[in-house]
Amino acid sequence: MPGEFFMNFTPNLDSPDAITLSIDNLLRDVKSGKIKIPDFQREFKWDVNDRIKLLDSIYRGYPIGSLLFWETTAASRKGQKENTFGPATIDKRADIINLIVDGQQRITTIIGTFLLPDDDVNPKWRIYFDLKTKEFKILTRNTSPPHYWLPLREAADTLRYLAWLRKLNDSQESESLINAANQMAKAVREYKIPAYIVRTDDKNILREIFERLNAGGHPLSGADVFKYIFFKRD
Repeated sequence: MPGEFFMNFTPNLDSPDAITLSIDNLLRDVKSGKIKIPDFQREFKWDVNDRIKLLDSIYRGYPIGSLLFWETTAASRKGQKENTFGPATIDKRADIINLIVDGQQRITTIIGTFLLPDDDVNPKWRIYFDLKTKEFKILTRNTSPPHYWLPLREAADTLRYLAWLRKLNDSQESESLINAANQMAKAVREYKIPAYIVRTDDKNILREIFERLNAGGHPLSGADVFKYIFFKRD
C-alpha cells in the first residue's frame, strides 16, 4: 500500500522549532551566551561589501534566508572556546545554548557590526549609515565621518543611540536627519529572521541536515530568476 511507509515510519528527530528572531532578540541572545559559534564552523569569510549588502537587505526588508541552530547544553560542550563574532568577543555562559549550524556569516556580520567594541580600530568593521543618501558606508581613509553618518554600533544600544541623536539635534537639518536615523534604527532592530532549532543528540542527523540545506537541489542563476519573473508567459 502506498501509505504503508508513512504509517510505519517512526521519526528519529523531534520536529524542529520554527521561530523568528528580531535583531534585538539576536543581539540579546548572543550577549547572554545563548547563541554560540561551534568549533566545527569554518572561519569568517565575508568581506566588507558582503556585510554592507546584508545590512542593506535588512534595512530594505529583503529576505536574507533562515538560520539553523542546534540546541544543546553547556555541560555537553566542555572545552567550547571563547565566542568571537568578528571583532566582538562574548564571554558569557548559558546552561542551554544554540550552536549556529547554518547562518554563521550572517550572524557574525550583524553581531560584529552592532556590538563593535569601542577600542576596535579596524575601519572595515566601522560601518555607518549615511542619513542623507540612505546608504551604508565605511571610511575610505583615516578621517572623521560627517556628522550625519550614524555609527551602527550606536544604533543597537538605546542609551547610546539617544545620546548620539542629542548631538545630531544641534545641526541645521536635524529634523530630516533624525527622521532618517529613527527610520533606519526601527527597520533594523525590528527586522525578523526565520530560524529553526534542532534538538537531537545524533550528530549524524545534524550533519545530514546541514548537507541537504547546502548541497541539495540545483539553484537557479540570477538570470534564470529574472527571466522567470519578468518574461514568463502562460
